[in-house]
Amino acid sequence: MRAGSRLAISPYVTHRMPEVWPGPERFRPGRWDPQESLHRPAAPSAFLPFGGGRHRCVGAPFATAELKTILAELLRSVDLRLLTDVAPASIIVMRPRRGLPVAVRRRT
Repeated sequence: MRAGSRLAISPYVTHRMPEVWPGPERFRPGRWDPQESLHRPAAPSAFLPFGGGRHRCVGAPFATAELKTILAELLRSVDLRLLTDVAPASIIVMRPRRGLPVAVRRRT
């Protein structure tokens, strides 16, 4: 690159690279399980939910631990079913365009 050039990193594109994430368009929670055949360690340059390098969100470890705890407790008592397809609203800062509407059913 030449001096003065601009560089943009796109988590949307990075998270969909098949050479990094096999079957990137498929919802596969097992990809995070080290016991699964498709598991890949989430390298800092390949998984960017909180940015990266010097500009990584300082709250990333806390947010990740909090999310895991909340989901573990929630999913013990309910089943969630996604009601619509999810479409991204942006290329740089990803978020669902229309939210994540889910049906919640208490487990018996």
